[in-house]
Amino acid sequence: MNYFEKLRKKVIQKNAIICIIGLGYVGSGLLKSFHSRGFKTIGIDIDAEKIKRKFIKKNLILTKNYQNINIADIIIIALPTPLTKNLSPDLSFLRKSLKLMSPYLKKGQLISLESSTYPGTTEEIIGSFLKKKHFNLSKDFFLVYSPERISPELKIKKSKKIKYNLNNTPKICAGYSNKCLKLGKEIYNFVTTDVVQAPNLKTAETSKMVENVFRSINIALVNELKMFLNKINIDIDEVLNLAGTKPFGFTKFSPGPGYGGHCIPLDPFYLYWLAKKNKFDLKFVKTSGLINRKITSWISNKIINFIVKNKIKLFKKKVLILGMAYKKDIDDTRESPGLIIANKLKKEGYDFEYSDPHVNKINFNGLIKKSKKLTTSLFSRFQVVIIVTDHSTFNYKLISEKSKYLFDCRNSVNNRKKNYFKL
Repeated sequence: MNYFEKLRKKVIQKNAIICIIGLGYVGSGLLKSFHSRGFKTIGIDIDAEKIKRKFIKKNLILTKNYQNINIADIIIIALPTPLTKNLSPDLSFLRKSLKLMSPYLKKGQLISLESSTYPGTTEEIIGSFLKKKHFNLSKDFFLVYSPERISPELKIKKSKKIKYNLNNTPKICAGYSNKCLKLGKEIYNFVTTDVVQAPNLKTAETSKMVENVFRSINIALVNELKMFLNKINIDIDEVLNLAGTKPFGFTKFSPGPGYGGHCIPLDPFYLYWLAKKNKFDLKFVKTSGLINRKITSWISNKIINFIVKNKIKLFKKKVLILGMAYKKDIDDTRESPGLIIANKLKKEGYDFEYSDPHVNKINFNGLIKKSKKLTTSLFSRFQVVIIVTDHSTFNYKLISEKSKYLFDCRNSVNNRKKNYFKL
């Protein structure tokens, strides 16, 4: 049987059943996009809460049960690839998923990995797994890597348009073989206007690493400058605004309280781990990751030292944190600086409440905390207010007027000088 032609025909005619494993912002976006193009789709996630929050429509199965893979033609994996405590790759989610799907895989299927990971993962982990199951790659089973490029934007207003989305962002695609690549391109052509072919799996995996390391390094640069310039009483934002007037040879990055999300905080360490394994020291890359972790501690220490030095009496020893999402106008709290700052405050004996228009509740060390609505009465209960995430919907006039001691990690408040500290 010609499994390649059979699967290709199914894809072209939109008869292929597409299964997405992992329903975070990447998996959900892919699921909705393929479903809207007329494909029968299956969404699998072990988190029952994620399944409950998804849309229910015809030709869509949402489940925790991997058994549904036996009816799928295309399996797209969009799972987390975090770090271990010693900053090495943690591929446990991927390995566990492969184990769960193992009994239900069959000839003629295709697996595409979307997760950010070190070069070699797709072939070493998934390819080896499939070979052990006696599949003949590129003949009776197909393997693709296509790194996600979905920005976790939240549409806070219907009129707000996101400039780049899944449909208009070029999507890199690589295959174990030319046949795998051709099938991958046929699949992703349905959800994006531009599929960019990579020469091989490792090159595609590396390109995703480089995209995120580029941001990590540039963010680390301005964060380290912020710490130094603060010491000699120079405003980093004023410096960057001036430098940004140069129309060539300079790209402006903004400092902050640290970075979050899944990719940028992790990828430098994924690449560094691989380099170390190959007896090469990627000092520059590793340093960027460490600086972007250091900035959060630097900010936390500044706030704690101010409270102690000035003998600020906090009601119930609590501060108010504004913003728990890791960046502006989204609801994603992964690796959030707000949570890290809260943990550092906790270690010094302080507690907190928070307000975030997009994050209704958080699980903080086993304790559920709910977002508070910003009101005059709320500010009256807190001596210290910390702006960690500069959401567009925050009332900055109210924040500026009602905060007694205001620490601004995002340069988001203008025209306030008294008891205002830009960090």
